Amino acid sequence: MHEVDPLRCDVCVSEYKYFRFNIKTTRFKDGYTRDLQCQTYITQFSEIKLYTDGGARELELDASKTVVLTGQQCRADEGPAAATDGSLLTKFCDFHSIDEAEGINFAFGLHEPSRLSHYEFFTAEDCHGRDPTSWTLYGSTVGTDGPWVALNSDRQEPPEGRMASYGKRVLC
Repeated sequence: MHEVDPLRCDVCVSEYKYFRFNIKTTRFKDGYTRDLQCQTYITQFSEIKLYTDGGARELELDASKTVVLTGQQCRADEGPAAATDGSLLTKFCDFHSIDEAEGINFAFGLHEPSRLSHYEFFTAEDCHGRDPTSWTLYGSTVGTDGPWVALNSDRQEPPEGRMASYGKRVLC
């Protein structure tokens, strides 16, 4: 788990209903691997989860509030709804957008506004070179178009396992 900057904890007292996940780099792009067996311009992960109550309670995501803001999903069944469906067997997969300046952005929401304390996401079932290595999670009280407040940014080498957690990320 990562340390929290106490000056940023004002983001934790707000209740957010909408979130944006922005991925900037992958394991291949960051040089963690040079495995060329998979296309190197694709980014993927299997699931994102949000938590409240100090990470003790998982929040239910609203699949009807998922939308790609920037990016091009690989297949019709590999869009943001696959990353918010509660299953590690499905995945979000983006084709080419990791090479663009703004990276990959997709928005998703909750049924009801909530205070977020932690989040977690998981590698997909294949091609470890496509795993995200840097990202930012944003929150909005208005809608999937924002305005957005940065809640957490991070950069790390992903776990080696497939469908493996990056670990719960602490917001507050």
